[in-house]
Amino acid sequence: MASRTAIALRSLVRAVTVAAGWQLAQAQAGAAAPSQDPARPVRRSGAQILRAAGVLRDPATRKHVADELDRYDRERRGETQARASRLGLPLRGSLTGGGGWELMGFEGDQPIYFTTLNINAAIATGANLLQAAPYAVNGDGGTIGVWDEGAARVTHREFGGRVTSMDGAAVSIHSTHVIGTVCAAGVEPLAKGMAPAVRVDSYDWANAPSEMAQRGAAYPGETGKINISNHSYGPYAGWVYTASAVYTWLPTFTWYGSGADAAAVETDFGKYDTFAQEADSLASSLPYYLTFWAAGNDRGYINGVKLVNGSAVALSPGGEAVSYDASLHPPSDDTYRGGYDTMSGSALAKNVVGVGSVIDLVTDGQRDLSKAKVNSWSSWGPADDGRIKPDLVANGYSLYSCTSGSDASYGGMNGTSQASPSAAGTAQLLLHLFGTLFANHSLRASTLKALLIHTADDCGNAGPDYAYGWGLINAKAAADLLQDYRTHPGTRRVAEDRVATSRTGVSFSFVWDGAGPIRATLCWTDPAGEATGQHDLRTPRLVNNLDLRVMGPDGTVYQPWVMPFVGDWTTNTLAAPATTGSNTTDNVEQVLVASPGMAGTYTARVTFSGPLANGSQSFSLVLSGAADGSAAPAPLLTAATPSTGAGEMSFALTGDRFMLGADVRLTRAGQPDVPAAAIEVLGDTVTARMDTTGMARGWWNLALTNPDGQTAVLANAFVLIADAGSPPRISKGTVVSLR
Repeated sequence: MASRTAIALRSLVRAVTVAAGWQLAQAQAGAAAPSQDPARPVRRSGAQILRAAGVLRDPATRKHVADELDRYDRERRGETQARASRLGLPLRGSLTGGGGWELMGFEGDQPIYFTTLNINAAIATGANLLQAAPYAVNGDGGTIGVWDEGAARVTHREFGGRVTSMDGAAVSIHSTHVIGTVCAAGVEPLAKGMAPAVRVDSYDWANAPSEMAQRGAAYPGETGKINISNHSYGPYAGWVYTASAVYTWLPTFTWYGSGADAAAVETDFGKYDTFAQEADSLASSLPYYLTFWAAGNDRGYINGVKLVNGSAVALSPGGEAVSYDASLHPPSDDTYRGGYDTMSGSALAKNVVGVGSVIDLVTDGQRDLSKAKVNSWSSWGPADDGRIKPDLVANGYSLYSCTSGSDASYGGMNGTSQASPSAAGTAQLLLHLFGTLFANHSLRASTLKALLIHTADDCGNAGPDYAYGWGLINAKAAADLLQDYRTHPGTRRVAEDRVATSRTGVSFSFVWDGAGPIRATLCWTDPAGEATGQHDLRTPRLVNNLDLRVMGPDGTVYQPWVMPFVGDWTTNTLAAPATTGSNTTDNVEQVLVASPGMAGTYTARVTFSGPLANGSQSFSLVLSGAADGSAAPAPLLTAATPSTGAGEMSFALTGDRFMLGADVRLTRAGQPDVPAAAIEVLGDTVTARMDTTGMARGWWNLALTNPDGQTAVLANAFVLIADAGSPPRISKGTVVSLR
């Protein structure tokens, strides 16, 4: 038996690991698997399936795509299990101290395993302040999805029936802890989650792409869909802690990279692989769905132990133990490129929020930015093409949350697995607040990401960097900006718009408030790039290259942040402070005018360079520094084109001067107004969905009111020609009043 165990452990496979604190586990495998049969037809990948479908607004299309993704996953898993059976590879197992691992597929001959990698956390992100007046939001009415290695203990007293196991997975301590960080009610005050009234749908990771495709929101107000999900997992890479309390003869560390000498590298670090590509494809198909991914724990101390000369190591998975010598063997992850370039997997996707971890930064119950230091194990960017990663940081240090031992058990964990749900739960509070400020509206995923980045507290170097990303989440600053936009909508603090081949630039003019800095943050959900297997590929993965500039009243042009590493590609520029220039790499751009110095009108302008995939690109822009008295001209309506269904209709208004948060409703003398159930404002188009149940027959006017009070009315816009609930007929009407 011992001999069979030794043989099985001789080939520890590269695993995909949940970045869960210090629990880094070894996966077991047998002999190398044969290469894929070249005669077998090549299936479309998940990214290809999603790319072909486009935005999943149509329910029938969505179901078809989800079913196709599910078939793809099931066929692949069936083949994987058959192949594993032939090779004698284990399928699933548990880890000492909680968590587990599972065989998910093969990459060539290499088996792929998934395995598991708060009160102060709420203070660190500012979530605790949003739970109280004047914001008073707690996530009630919303749902977050959490994909993890198993299910949460749904009966835990902190969940109060708000957590649902969606696929009947086995209960996991890691999943329970992560979900507690998101939503624990605070029965134990120290364990209170970020959004203590939100519902959580708990999934295991087995069929994540198809489940995410089915659940993510494609348009505002989509019934039964989610706007946020958390994913605390990412690939094993570099040096991995493999010591075991069971198999004490195993080496302390195992090298998973390429090569075995001092020049060895980890080719997966920074790579835009198929996991990152699929995450971007999902985001493009579901533009109202933002995913949060743990950045990983692949830097510095591993499992609380540091790799030093004399450590017992294996120079390849399953290799014999040798004494580590830094002059002869692969560099430690914190020595390799100084700890930079240690992220991998889906957290490197363009359209997700990759979350790094900082230490507990609370002093006497208050947020203390002087303590905002990246944990020694939290992975740093960049992506291989120089994109800024991680995107943001949150507290992932010694978080106290629910565990699965009983309905009243708690414990502490460290890691970006804990930082990511801290960020996701905080973001859900901002969505809740936005919904209270602007009825029937939802934020695009790119807008929520832009808002989080725009209001983050800068840490480390001035501007973005590859350790802290854009900084530490500051939920209060984000909430204050939303409330300020509600009070002073003419400032265009938050805007959603688009460029197109026929609309090459969009301008936003504003008067500087004369007091603070001017900051403009642009973000867009970029189409998925081409996945690569190449190490350190520097070609940008950006597809649509949008550009942001701010022009001053004297003609001065202010440019966005750029990273010196891009174009230089030398290790000594990884830690260099950001400069300004033309950014052709990131799908987030930010212009900061720290001291404008000149009163007058400034203009933020969004354009694009090069070809524009699909002919248009939606974007989000967040602005600070505009005077409160700014006001927008009255909107103009030029057309309305409805599509109808049983008891409802949807229509698009084209025109100009539309603002995020606009109210759209049908009016008629002697009848109650019929407000839109969901509204989307995107540049020169407003789309709205109406419930026509119970409406009287005859002609109805259509009114659009911007949040600053400017109103346009389209007279006799629609007519109901049969009984209530019947499809309406369109007449374009005319604008009869502007007030």
